[in-house]
Amino acid sequence: MSADRRRSPRIPIDPPMRARVVELDAEVAVVNIGFGGFRIESDVEFEDDAEYEFSIAPRVGCEVMRIAATAIHCRMLSREPVALFETGFAFVKDARSEAGVEALIGSEMSATVAEPPSR
Repeated sequence: MSADRRRSPRIPIDPPMRARVVELDAEVAVVNIGFGGFRIESDVEFEDDAEYEFSIAPRVGCEVMRIAATAIHCRMLSREPVALFETGFAFVKDARSEAGVEALIGSEMSATVAEPPSR
């Protein structure tokens, strides 16, 4: 989904936040996040419309959060030296995920504000 069609803006995450896909025991890089969903980069080709559970450790704070999300689109970014995919996810609307999303975005906003400007 293009940025102009989203219901809520995405916050770029630099450097990317690490997360683990519980079902696949695979590590992924979260590159942006918003109240509606997030985008990752990984060597995993996710199936569209499939639901996954993510274990995410925010950069600020130490509590690992479990968040459910549905893959919306997956596309290959590169083949060499290994396959790299970009996947957009929409958060599953349940109380546990919604609380985790709010905490995660708050944590990321705090980390972004606390970082000194790069020179």
